[in-house]
Amino acid sequence: MNSWKKIRAFISQAEAEIAKSLLEKNGIPARLQADDAGRMRPELAFSSGISLLVEESNVQEAMRVLPE
Repeated sequence: MNSWKKIRAFISQAEAEIAKSLLEKNGIPARLQADDAGRMRPELAFSSGISLLVEESNVQEAMRVLPE
């Protein structure tokens, strides 16, 4: 089983979703993780951000796909 690694953090849910979609369109599975009480309290995500995660084996490819 492959572990998931954080490759980027976002403040905006919209930006995080766009990045996730870009990775998925390029065949890279991705997940978002945020400490926001199940999206019921989105303001909580400002403290730690919304993490974009990919499988460890896809980190280099994901970094190549995402704009800086």
